[in-house]
Amino acid sequence: MRGARTLSLALVRRYATALALLVVVPATPDGAVSAEDYPDHPVKIVVPFAAGGTADAIPRLVGDWLSRKWGQPVVIENRTGAAGNIGAEFVYHSTPDGYTLLASPPPPLVINQNLCSKPGFDPGRFEPVIVMAHVPDALIVNPGKLGASTVPAFVDDLRKHPENVGAATQGNRTTSHLTAELFQMMAKVTLRSIPYRGSAPALQGLLAGEINAAVNEALRQAEVQERLKKLSAETFGGSAEEAADHMRQGIRRWGDVIKAATVSLQ
Repeated sequence: MRGARTLSLALVRRYATALALLVVVPATPDGAVSAEDYPDHPVKIVVPFAAGGTADAIPRLVGDWLSRKWGQPVVIENRTGAAGNIGAEFVYHSTPDGYTLLASPPPPLVINQNLCSKPGFDPGRFEPVIVMAHVPDALIVNPGKLGASTVPAFVDDLRKHPENVGAATQGNRTTSHLTAELFQMMAKVTLRSIPYRGSAPALQGLLAGEINAAVNEALRQAEVQERLKKLSAETFGGSAEEAADHMRQGIRRWGDVIKAATVSLQ
């Protein structure tokens, strides 16, 4: 079983979704600039996971379009480690001027705070801008090891042979790990976890809306939608308020899963 990371984050139909958010640290009064001048120099989007995966591909796709629209370079920078916390902490402590953004799946924003009391930053101090896309998680089995071709047959086999099947995930505390735990809770089965190392506004509400608007426009482009489709990503978009609500739902959902599955930092 492998959980495909979704950018951010229902059940059964889609065992989990991962969200990709653009978020910015709230601005201080002396960090404010005029929204009509934004951006007047390069914008950096920090991805807290490794290059090559969906979490990296989607912001690169959107960033490429934004750089052409804005006439300014949009640079993607990967800062990996600590289940996304390192990149999120970097953005958190950056100058709050709207020129350093974070594009991230759920872990550093809605999951890790349930596991670590002192992550080095306060997720609640980020300003959500937009949920860029959803990518469905996938349940994949080895046909050479299992004869099940449907989910009910797979669940039935697991119940007959508990703990004989391993769940390969992207690593402890990742979305795919929690998705596997959620699947076990819902199906009332047991899997052996096999972790791999894998796969508010910054200026003011006005500036956040200026960015929410540009990304939404990017997501409406046929070329962007076609490339997202090839990544198995479902275009999401929407308002900053919807992104914030999505984060709150994710915190509650994954907090419940972490407590029920007794997931720890170890």
